[in-house]
Amino acid sequence: GMDLPALFITGSFDASLGTMTAWNALAEHAPDRADRQFLLGPWDHGQVYAGSDGNYGPFTFDASDGADPYPIRLAFFDKHLKNSGAGPDLGGKAKVFITGRNRYETFDAFPPREVRHQAFYLVSDGAANGIYGAGRLVEEAAAIRGDPDRMLADPEMPFIAPMTEAFGRTLELGEYVRHVDTLVFQTEPLAEPLTICGETEAVLHVAVDAPDSDVVAWLAEQRPDGTVVELAYHALRLRYREGFDREVKLTPGEVVEARLRMTLRCHEIAAGNRVLLLLRPDFFPFLDPNPNTGESIATAVEMRKAVISVFHDQQHRSRIELPVLTGH
Repeated sequence: GMDLPALFITGSFDASLGTMTAWNALAEHAPDRADRQFLLGPWDHGQVYAGSDGNYGPFTFDASDGADPYPIRLAFFDKHLKNSGAGPDLGGKAKVFITGRNRYETFDAFPPREVRHQAFYLVSDGAANGIYGAGRLVEEAAAIRGDPDRMLADPEMPFIAPMTEAFGRTLELGEYVRHVDTLVFQTEPLAEPLTICGETEAVLHVAVDAPDSDVVAWLAEQRPDGTVVELAYHALRLRYREGFDREVKLTPGEVVEARLRMTLRCHEIAAGNRVLLLLRPDFFPFLDPNPNTGESIATAVEMRKAVISVFHDQQHRSRIELPVLTGH
């Protein structure tokens, strides 16, 4: 493995998949080092390089929290390329901005050792389509019930994200949750704050009446005023459910397990808010529509509709696994 100093910098509002893939791979295959450090700021992709003014979509925090990350990089390069200075002082191995708490916290490892994974299971007492549907998230596996919920993937008529999303992420998912082909599963209002820090994983048991299709998942919170705010997301083309090194087409009607590891987020969900899981068959214009035929997106000349069924019963325990931060 790579036995070198490393500084990883990413943002709460950035698509962190590349950063976390590299960080996790080093943790697994390379010796640990005190000078391998991690910084998570309240930034999107561009702000990871330039800093921010303290506001992002529905989030507001002190401008100093979006401070210029350049000095941190320069201190790292001065130390390891010029042998000058002590390097960046993050206060620990990892310095993480927790939205909701709106402050940085430091840890001696990342993900923090204080993280415990907590499952919330999908149930429904009827169709889970839309925010007013019957989809629920529950902590007790014994409560899992309900017939499969279904969503229609139509590559010729994908749901178009709001134009504000197309030109700049707003993180507000109100139009998504009101669409008939968005499955929404939600908790009751939280009795006490819940803090997550890490990568949430959605474990879904699905069947499709086609050889391929897409599943997109969002973790969100709903505030008391009804605003639905994105926390993390991931999209999976189901032919790659066993890894990107091979394609495994679906057998129509056969139930398979799909795991979606969502983008990194450290956030405190306030008491009185709800935790939501949104599922959709598309993410246009950020993801090209799947033709649902099993053909390559580059050469496909035909498209077809596909029905995606999400199972949640005692044999198919579809769930999300939240990285809950405890005792910190």
